[in-house]
Amino acid sequence: MNLFLILLLFLLWRIFDFLIIFFSQKIIPYLGFFPYKDELLLFNLPNWISALANFDGLHYISIARNGYAQYEQAFFPLYPILIKFLTPLFSNNQLLTGLIISNVSFFIGITILARSYKDSNWIIVFLLLFPTSFFFGAVYTEGLFFLLLISTLFFLKKENYLLVFIFVLLASLTRLVGVFLVIPMSFHLIQRLDPRLRGDDRKVLFIALLAPLIGLFSYCFYLWKTTGDPFLFLTSQPVFGANRSSHLILLPQVYWRYFKIF
Repeated sequence: MNLFLILLLFLLWRIFDFLIIFFSQKIIPYLGFFPYKDELLLFNLPNWISALANFDGLHYISIARNGYAQYEQAFFPLYPILIKFLTPLFSNNQLLTGLIISNVSFFIGITILARSYKDSNWIIVFLLLFPTSFFFGAVYTEGLFFLLLISTLFFLKKENYLLVFIFVLLASLTRLVGVFLVIPMSFHLIQRLDPRLRGDDRKVLFIALLAPLIGLFSYCFYLWKTTGDPFLFLTSQPVFGANRSSHLILLPQVYWRYFKIF
């Protein structure tokens, strides 16, 4: 898949998402409330754009602006750090900055995915068509994490272990699940444990294998120094409803809730 086709699919996906948001806001009124909701008005963006920062997105923006508030340590630090430092480039608008980071990251991610596999066309199409793919373009970590995940696997395949180390370290500072990249890296290491692998490459690969843990432990150390609880990112999860589902939830119910978000 060439770059032009990837860009075309990406733009069509964005247009479709914005149309869904625009019309869903008129058809399905949202009557609930979430933290910092009133602050959406401060960014002077249309509702069908600012809606992509609802819920968790506003927590990332709050962290970027003011640092961690109580219990916000559930959100890993890399994404709000990027928002904080890139905001001056985009009129000091944190919401706009978050959207640009997410969308540019996701676009680069699917471009790398297209380069990684010859038959990636349908993978990308179905990825964009998936009902919850809008998260990749929202003020959430999904777009950035997708880029870091794909980059890790791409350079692992290319055996560029220095870049693997960098990307997997950043992934583990973006989302907790980034630490599980140690699994494909371990399989790769097992496949490469043969006499033909140069000693230096083997050492770098072993070090890269530690990168997810280094990223996670760095955040744990920060939490320990600032709050006294190195695992606050886990213990604060219930505040955000991470364990609230006590009964069976069917897929149509999930889709309905997503529409109501906007």
